This record gives sequence, C-alpha cells and structure tokens, in this order.
Amino acid sequence: MRTCSLHPKFFLWPIAILATGFVVGDWFSFHQCGAVEQCLVDSCYWQNFAKFSVTVLVALMTFFFGNRRMGVLDHRLLKAAMAVAVLADFCFKATLNIPCLGSYHEFFVLAGLSLFSVVQVLFIIRHTRENGSDFTFPKILYIPIFVAFFCASLRIVGAIEKTFILVGAAYGAFLVCSLIVALRIQKNGAYSTKNSRFVKYGMILFFCCDVCVGLSSATGPDYSTREVVASIAHNLTWIFYTPALVLLSLSGVRDNS
Repeated sequence: MRTCSLHPKFFLWPIAILATGFVVGDWFSFHQCGAVEQCLVDSCYWQNFAKFSVTVLVALMTFFFGNRRMGVLDHRLLKAAMAVAVLADFCFKATLNIPCLGSYHEFFVLAGLSLFSVVQVLFIIRHTRENGSDFTFPKILYIPIFVAFFCASLRIVGAIEKTFILVGAAYGAFLVCSLIVALRIQKNGAYSTKNSRFVKYGMILFFCCDVCVGLSSATGPDYSTREVVASIAHNLTWIFYTPALVLLSLSGVRDNS
C-alpha cells in the first residue's frame, strides 16, 4: 500500500526556526524579568505556543516518513509515542495559554506526567525489540510498573498526601528504565549504528530535559538563588527536549548508508 511521504527536511527547517525563536525569547524574558516567576510566566505566551508547535511538527514529521520508515511495527510504535507526547505537552501548555483552564492546573500537570509515562513505555517496547517483528513484553518494564503500583498504594493508604510527588516518582522510574534500554540498544541488533546513536543521544537529552523540569519546579522567593536556578533550568528544558524529540523521530528513518 502506497503511503504519503514527505522528506524530514520539510519539517526540520520550521522546527529550527521556531526553536531559535523560543530560545531567544526565553533568555530575553529572563534578562528583562530576572528571577521573578510570575513575570516570566506572563512574558512566555508566544514561547509556549512555539514550543507546542515544535512538538506537533515533530509528530507530523514522524507520521509522514512513508517509505523511509524502518519498518511497519517500528513506525507504529514511534507514531504512537509522538502522538502521546503531543497530548502530554498540550496538558503542560494548556493551563499556561488558555486562561479558563488555569484552575485545573494540577490536574493537567498530573495528566501530562502520566501521558509521558506512556511515552516511555512505548519507547521501552520499541527499543528492546531484537528484530522487525519482535513484540515481546520487556522484562525491565516490571520495575517501573512495580514502582507505580507502590506509589499508588502509598497514596491510597494516605502515607503520602502529595499526589504530584508520587506521580513524579513513578514517571522517574519509567524514564530511568527507558534511558537504560536506550544506552544498550546497539546490543539488540534491530537498529543500524546510526539509528542506535539517534536513540541513545535522544534519550540522554530527554533525561537531561526532565532533570531540568524537576529543577524548574523547585521555585523559591523572587530573586532568590533557588528561583534563579529554577528559571535557568526552565530555559534549558526545551534546549534539551527539542533535539531529543527530533533525534528519536529520525531514529525511525531507514538508514541507507
């Protein structure tokens, strides 16, 4: 069956332009506001729109690989991961750009973390395959699933009341396992050396991005050292996340070298 195909370069140029724009915008806002959380939030509406647009463009690039894809199953897993990533990023950006959703901020953040856990599950399944038709359940997934159930149990019995911390801990388990799998991907033999490197470096950048997300959440009083660190970490997040998405997407393109 013939599939619609567009060259990745068709998407990479607008992604690069948008990324340059929001990186410059983020640091300009920091220069103008200093370490003042509300001022930074108020001045970042355009940047938030540009960042979400980048996620959408990377997903579209993935969907339109066509005959350049590595394989049917690999492409389906990659498309699913990118589609869920779009939904997750929408959850994080929705309450920032749509005022009427502001009162649901905590719900959307928890939903975004949960969706990114699904993204990591799809990546783990994809990156543990040993051939084009392999669809066996990865044993390493039992670890984060156990952590997730343990965190849920702590919440149910009331041992820890802060749901955000528990969901974040569960996502951290999925992320670390996904990183471990990516670092070992060349041993599976399902990917070429070039594609394996894209996966490995993509997940390293993804991990760095989420570390920055964690640091950016540890806000403090305006102009305090903690707030400065949080603001800088916030600006670094998408510097890591954008190339991470691009590399992971391009890892699904057949290597003809």
